[in-house]
Amino acid sequence: MELTYKRNDESVFFIPDNLYVIGTMNISDRSLAMFDLALRRRFAFFTLQPNFGKQWLSYMAEKTAIAPEKLEDWQQRMLLLNQKISDDPMLGKAFTIGHSYLTTNKPVPDADTWYKNIIDTEIRPLLTEYWLNDPNKIDEAIEALLSDVC
Repeated sequence: MELTYKRNDESVFFIPDNLYVIGTMNISDRSLAMFDLALRRRFAFFTLQPNFGKQWLSYMAEKTAIAPEKLEDWQQRMLLLNQKISDDPMLGKAFTIGHSYLTTNKPVPDADTWYKNIIDTEIRPLLTEYWLNDPNKIDEAIEALLSDVC
């Protein structure tokens, strides 16, 4: 490709075969519908799902020193919540909550406080957006996430 603006003697620009441009987009953001459509016509898309699997468990146990039993409990709670979100006809799989909310690479000295803080400051507001007109669903989900957490 010839450049419009040349610097020194550079007249040709090329993209190496091993360069990949990766962009992420959350399809749950309805305000970008036209932009999303334009991108879909031009690029390949891959769907990524939340991954609260064995890799997440071992990573978190290694990096944070949180007890594996506690991590497994949180994992199950998030899997149940994501199933509830997936089954909701107004939401679906595109709205499931990703593992990044509960992932860190630093030691967590007080795991319960850390977990409760994430639920209260990040997940609760998200669920409030999801179920704006159904506070009972929000309360049920938060109760399921926090019940018996010491």
